Amino acid sequence: MAKKSQKEQTPPNPANASSSSTPAKQTTPAKSGKSSYPTKISTNSGDTKKKGANKAAQESSTDARAANSDRRAGAPSASTNRPAADLNFALQQLRSRNVIGATYNSLDTGAQRCHDGTRVADQDNLVNWIKQASTSKDSPRIQWVTGSPGSGKTTVLRSVAHRCQSEGLLAGSFIFSSVSPYANERKKTHLFASLAYQFVVNDDMRDLKGLILSTVQRNPGVFESALDAQLEELLLRPLRQVPSERKSRWPKAIIIDNLDECMAPPPQGFKGKRRTNSSEQQEVLNALLRALRDTAFPFRLVIGTRDDQPFHLFFTRTARGLASTFRLNEKPSEAGVEPFLKAKFNQIRQRHHFDQSWPHSTLLPKLTTSSHGRFIYPFTLIRYLESSTWNSPKQDPLNQLSSSNSVANPAKNLDELYSLALGSDSSDSSNATQFVRWIWTTHLIQTGHFGEPVSEHLTAAFLHQFLGPVTNSDTLIGTFMDSSSPIRIYHRSLLDFLGDRTRCGPFKLYVQEPSRFSFIATRYVEVCKNKGAPKGSSMDQGAFLRIFLTLQPSFHLLTKEDYRSLEQSLLACDAECVVGLVAVLRVEDGGLRFYSAVGT
Repeated sequence: MAKKSQKEQTPPNPANASSSSTPAKQTTPAKSGKSSYPTKISTNSGDTKKKGANKAAQESSTDARAANSDRRAGAPSASTNRPAADLNFALQQLRSRNVIGATYNSLDTGAQRCHDGTRVADQDNLVNWIKQASTSKDSPRIQWVTGSPGSGKTTVLRSVAHRCQSEGLLAGSFIFSSVSPYANERKKTHLFASLAYQFVVNDDMRDLKGLILSTVQRNPGVFESALDAQLEELLLRPLRQVPSERKSRWPKAIIIDNLDECMAPPPQGFKGKRRTNSSEQQEVLNALLRALRDTAFPFRLVIGTRDDQPFHLFFTRTARGLASTFRLNEKPSEAGVEPFLKAKFNQIRQRHHFDQSWPHSTLLPKLTTSSHGRFIYPFTLIRYLESSTWNSPKQDPLNQLSSSNSVANPAKNLDELYSLALGSDSSDSSNATQFVRWIWTTHLIQTGHFGEPVSEHLTAAFLHQFLGPVTNSDTLIGTFMDSSSPIRIYHRSLLDFLGDRTRCGPFKLYVQEPSRFSFIATRYVEVCKNKGAPKGSSMDQGAFLRIFLTLQPSFHLLTKEDYRSLEQSLLACDAECVVGLVAVLRVEDGGLRFYSAVGT
């Protein structure tokens, strides 16, 4: 390889580079207009400097608003006091570690709350516990909220958080998500920094603001520390400096949901001990327990997880005396499934101008019973109806549902619904299998199994071009904005279904793990063979390559048979393109450039 210039060898300034730790919004990549693999591909354009200037102006405006907010809160002006400027910089650093998508009211996740008239008793019980625990020293410090998969736990806790916020009870929230396209919503690393930021911007907890920001100013590397060290530096040490009487007026509730969806980073390469999801979750639990045992920590925790054995043991044994258990009510009649379906059916009826006879009067109680109190069933059913193409009751997708209702297997009805949404009932089952491979590949890419996660760049537009189009997918996957937003799998229970041969096998939807890896490898080689995006692609070539070149297809995970099947396609690739498989990516001047191994 030719020797790089001094400029090329200098790494970008971390202060100017966008951090992968922040769940950034997708921005439209600069267009290059290139249509093949040259020795050097640049997605920089003449607009780069203009965009950089616009971005700088936006950041300047944001900083000005933050400074004004600080002055209103009583902070000295940065223009007249150098320490204030330093604290403002510390605030920017802390803000960059706050995972916006993990908050209870995040726009990125749709922030669904309970439908009016549903889960009322569950919400009331949890809010009342928070109020009582906040004022009583004898009450448990932890409320473990659990329920069956798809029972609506997250929706309930979002609603509880909303009520607590409106009543001045909420100190902070963090909702993990294993199906989020943003890596930081799955990792433990940003939990305490996110809570610290929420404390800092809470007017009712202003005593903590200067203390936490001083910590960040003094030790900006705290964010890279171990979880226990972050807890100590960002939360416990500042809390010890605030008198108890000042804390008595603070909001006391911290809501942490889906802790069972906290994930370990995927293994990179062949070396190193692999961390497990269970060990990551246990580390978070141990840190939270340590916080509760510190007399300076005044908060009460509401923690939501599935009823898996490790959590059951922790909350009933390890945290005995500190924790109580709240199981969601899963009786269909009390969970509010029927009023939810009634309201949604009425909306569909009005949209399609159906008469009052739709749906048949016997169907509503049957569907309510079929849910077994798990709200994922009616939610998925309504999405299925809304995304299906039909214009009359005769084409009603509800007619495809079986009349049987398994009491012994509550998941059976959801499995049937998922199979219909995937198209397994169609005459060509290969389309359904292709859709399943598409879902698995999207999830594996987003969780970093094919290189460092660049999830925020894996837009719907890119995935449809790279993996091929899928139809009628809105029931199970989608975006909360447009095709420039990342794809989201709506609920973890879909992957539970597709990963269990005993559940999806009868519908011929089970795809073995090697086939999941071979699918992306095949698509990867196809792009190399075509020297870019597929012909007829609606996506700009430069924008497509900008994302594509960050992927690593993990050929070492293929079976011998799968690798042999790719040999002919690999031989058909342009030699220069194959060299691109070991490309070096660099970010320079706001744009991405590709340097092949032969040098430039």
